[in-house]
Amino acid sequence: MSDAETKTIEGFLTVNWQDETLRVRKTKPEAGERGRTELVLPISLDVHVPEIDTPVIEGDITVPAADVEASLLAERAQEDEGDS
Repeated sequence: MSDAETKTIEGFLTVNWQDETLRVRKTKPEAGERGRTELVLPISLDVHVPEIDTPVIEGDITVPAADVEASLLAERAQEDEGDS
């Protein structure tokens, strides 16, 4: 895995053993934020993020002069209508 970057994510897993729900958060919950049926467990995950090549898309676009002129005329017409 030499082509991968490793990121470590740390936080806390709260498990409610009564209703079997799970919550994850970055900071440890205070005693008043926990229910009587909840256990708080520290967690640490190592995530291996592979490096990938992002392709670059290149190309040429040719817009005919007539289309550019028509677009400019239409834009000016809209501006003139807005001034009225």
